[in-house]
Amino acid sequence: MQFFSFNIMNILLIIIIIITMLLFFKISETFNPLPANENNKANNCCLVSKEFVDNEFKYKYEEKEDCDLNKYNLNSNQTLINNTCNNIKDKIGSCRRSNFECIDFVDKDFCDKYNNMQWYNKTCHSMIPYVFDDRYKIVLPEIPSKLVYNFAPPDPNTLN
Repeated sequence: MQFFSFNIMNILLIIIIIITMLLFFKISETFNPLPANENNKANNCCLVSKEFVDNEFKYKYEEKEDCDLNKYNLNSNQTLINNTCNNIKDKIGSCRRSNFECIDFVDKDFCDKYNNMQWYNKTCHSMIPYVFDDRYKIVLPEIPSKLVYNFAPPDPNTLN
């Protein structure tokens, strides 16, 4: 019984340490492409939206002079960026971690801050080419044809 209570105490101590560390090292980084000033206005900005065109998702860029954040419905399909559209057309893309996470409307510098994430110049809804990299270079031996059996009958309508 004493051994069992000792394990519970260790588990509670570990949980308390983890909670304390999370509170102490709280990291709160948010990505806001258009920093808000007192009036929430900037002179030149670009409204970048994600649209389905020609059977794929693409970014659409619109130059805006009035960049009041309250006038636009900013959601996961569009955002305002505090720059001209000509400067960001080839720099905006998505940051992905395999098939788990994806962040749209970011540049390569933003994506390089995070481990295990890769930047692509396509949207999160676009397919990316998957390249299989065999790190171990395993070579499987050839199986002699005498050992390969076909368990399916040649004609599925026959029941022998």
